[in-house]
Amino acid sequence: MARPKGQPKLGGRQKGTPNKRPTVSELCARRGFDPFVVMIEIAQDENNDAALRGKMAAELARYLEPQKKAVELSNPEGQVLRIEVTEVKS
Repeated sequence: MARPKGQPKLGGRQKGTPNKRPTVSELCARRGFDPFVVMIEIAQDENNDAALRGKMAAELARYLEPQKKAVELSNPEGQVLRIEVTEVKS
């Protein structure tokens, strides 16, 4: 039921209250900071240690392709599990 006209609003949020806290990506965007650019620069800088450059490249590679999930194959009756792989030509 709606409140009658002329009655003050009781409870609820204060006027002008923001909806949520900004995310890390929103804060980075506001400041013009892109962590991927920094990681690329570290990976390409030949003055950096090879281990650090490799680590940056590996971290960046995680975002290029989705990670594959492990699949467990089992046979509840304990019988031999037979897998056939056929070649599909387009």
